[in-house]
Amino acid sequence: MSTAKTLTEEGYTELRDAMVETQIRKRGIADERVLRAMRSVPRHEFVESHWKNVAYTDEPLPIGGGQTISQPYIVAVMCAAVHLESMEKVLEIGTGCGYQAAVLSCLAREVHTVEYRRSLQVGRVSGCNGWGTETSMFTAATDRWAWRRSRPMMASSWPRRHPTCRNLWRSN
Repeated sequence: MSTAKTLTEEGYTELRDAMVETQIRKRGIADERVLRAMRSVPRHEFVESHWKNVAYTDEPLPIGGGQTISQPYIVAVMCAAVHLESMEKVLEIGTGCGYQAAVLSCLAREVHTVEYRRSLQVGRVSGCNGWGTETSMFTAATDRWAWRRSRPMMASSWPRRHPTCRNLWRSN
């Protein structure tokens, strides 16, 4: 049983605001849309309950299946790097817990995200479903045709060396 104090939503909001200022803005991310998106998506909702109180620290956290939720600064860097202007379609491969997709859904017209790890496909999408439901679509990697119907995409993020991801693009 944890002895850590459970934070209120107001407490999480304060931590999220501090995260944006100290970890992201001070490191050079100046895109106000990215900063606003990072401020609006509650990272603590995408981690297991025993990690919630440290959700806004400057580090990746475990999400299961040997995977992690990226540290907030890395998520902000990736979002800023694609220079989204709100009308794009984005493909993210490697949904994980859905945090990056949720942030992207604040920045793009549509976000399509694919997860190939079965342990992350089941149950983890609940975090994603609470954010950007109008603009995001989750697809299990075995359903590779679902996201192809939505092409073309403006930006994509995926681990190019993974064989499952290479197979997704093979018949383009």
